[in-house]
Amino acid sequence: MGTETWNRTDVVTDIGLSDRPDLRHLSVVADGPDDFVVGNGARFINVPEIAATIVRMLDGNCSILEATVRIHNDRGTDVEVQQFVRALDGQGLLTPAPGGGTLAWLPPRVAGLAFNPVVYALVLAVYTSAAVGVLTHRIALPGFKAVLWSQSPTLSELSFAATAVLLLLFHEISHVVAARSLGVSAHLSLSTRMWFLVAQTRVTGIWGVERSRRYRAHLAGMGWDSLTTSIALLATMFAGPGLRSFLDMVVLITAAQIAWEFMFFMKTDIYYALANFLRCKNLMADATNFLRIRLHDHTRSAATPRKIRWYAYFIVLGRLGAVGFLWGYTLPLDWVVAHRGLTLVATGRFPSVADGVTSLALLGTSWVVFGVVFLRRRLHRGAEGRP
Repeated sequence: MGTETWNRTDVVTDIGLSDRPDLRHLSVVADGPDDFVVGNGARFINVPEIAATIVRMLDGNCSILEATVRIHNDRGTDVEVQQFVRALDGQGLLTPAPGGGTLAWLPPRVAGLAFNPVVYALVLAVYTSAAVGVLTHRIALPGFKAVLWSQSPTLSELSFAATAVLLLLFHEISHVVAARSLGVSAHLSLSTRMWFLVAQTRVTGIWGVERSRRYRAHLAGMGWDSLTTSIALLATMFAGPGLRSFLDMVVLITAAQIAWEFMFFMKTDIYYALANFLRCKNLMADATNFLRIRLHDHTRSAATPRKIRWYAYFIVLGRLGAVGFLWGYTLPLDWVVAHRGLTLVATGRFPSVADGVTSLALLGTSWVVFGVVFLRRRLHRGAEGRP
């Protein structure tokens, strides 16, 4: 059958779309055995190899009828090409995604300069020097008191907040630069993870990049945090007492940012790298769905792949731990900070009043921003009809 010449003339191609659709704007990336990712930069779907072949055929010169005939003659298989094109249209894939994004003006070739072998070698040298310094006790690791690096509580709190925001911005910008180096757009925004306020970089288009190269965008933030930590540790060897105290605070902040990423029962950088490694693009959704099924029908859940089941149990343990952390640490600490702030304000004496107002303002701002972002996300989901 593979050598039979087949000329079909009864294929209906008048489907309200072009008879010769141009799908060259779609990326086609092999992602596993008979698994290809097709997308326009904003939306992506998984298709088998034969569908990927059809996408490559439809380049504006080949008609739907011609593609149908060629697939039959080459493979001896009848494929409803027109229905497939309809499906692509239903997913919004027949038109390119709009451009834009953070640092959209940055050319991929320029962004790629940060990810060449020379830079990697220099970064590795910095990591190694810092590690040797710590292991040989030439560099002392800071304690938690480094947060209060100044004798002025107001200065310590304001500098800590400003430095944390700045370092977080650098973390997210590193994701953007990594994405741009791969020719992918990225978008910075605020979001929430459970009751945590977070900055995030949406890099949806990363699915249009080869699987092995996606880790660059996923892990760039942690790489930058590790580099900042190493540089700050090395700088403490040559800094005076005042600057060293500030550098110790920087180390604490970046170390906390790295630790946060390992809470991958939420969508952190490690989560996205793990999802890519396991070839589970919807790992969180699949695991959550497994837990729902498990509660209602044990027999149906047995068909779920083991890797999704293990991650689902990790989600449960992680979120239980997060709840314990909220009630056992976060809320009591916030109460202590609020009580201290009110007490200082009640003294009516300067600079105690300034210290109290600063503490209350920082605490209140964080919760207000969280509330606004959380409500906006819920309203946005409701408008789209999502759960």
